[in-house]
Order: sequence, then structure tokens, then C-alpha cells
Amino acid sequence: MLQEEEIKPSDRALLGARGKVTLPAGAVLTNCRKNRWAGYELTYVEPHLDGVFDEIEKDRKKCSGFFRYEPGFTPIQHLERQEQKRRERLQYKIVIFSLVAGAVGGIVSSLLRSFASTAWRWIERHL
Repeated sequence: MLQEEEIKPSDRALLGARGKVTLPAGAVLTNCRKNRWAGYELTYVEPHLDGVFDEIEKDRKKCSGFFRYEPGFTPIQHLERQEQKRRERLQYKIVIFSLVAGAVGGIVSSLLRSFASTAWRWIERHL
């Protein structure tokens, strides 16, 4: 992301050249669209080109926000697809939690009912 806009392929190539060619205007303001450049933010107080290069040269697949590129989709569509998958995973977790909670609740309820009837019979015999 370069000043709130997606980086053009030509600007990506220029940034990849690191000092061998003239960089795009505002290159020091380049940042991750998802704000995942923790190293950059922890190392540099203000926008710094060395920090941009440090982050660009890192292996993207190790980033917690990495989402594999799928041909035919724009960067915005990739973000939307990633958000959709995140929501689907959350819904799946909610369903699993509900099933487990229901099963545990049923078991506890059955045990309490059994315990209560046994306790009631014991009280009736001994009183």
C-alpha cells in the first residue's frame, strides 16, 4: 500500500530494485494494507525507506496476515475473500462450541437428575 492506495506493479518492481533505480514518489510511506509490519513500526519512529525494504524483503508466507494470491482477483477482492474465510472459521468454531456445550449440558443434567432421584429415595427411606 502506498499512501492509502495499492502499489502498482511497476512501483513494486522499482521497490524491488532497492537503490538501483529511482523509487516511486512517496516510497517511504509504503506500508502493509493490514498493518502487519510490526518490525517496521517497532524499529523506526517515522516513515523510513530502510524499514520499507526490510519488510519487503521478508518472506511473506511467514506473515500472520498472508493470503495466497489467486489469479483474477484484485487486492481488494483478496481481502474480502480472506475476511469471508475468517468469518466462516469463526462460525465453524461457534457450531462446534455449541455442540460440545449442549452435550456437556445434557450429561450434567442427566447426572443431576439421577443424583437428585437417588438422594430423594435415600431421604424417604431414612426419615
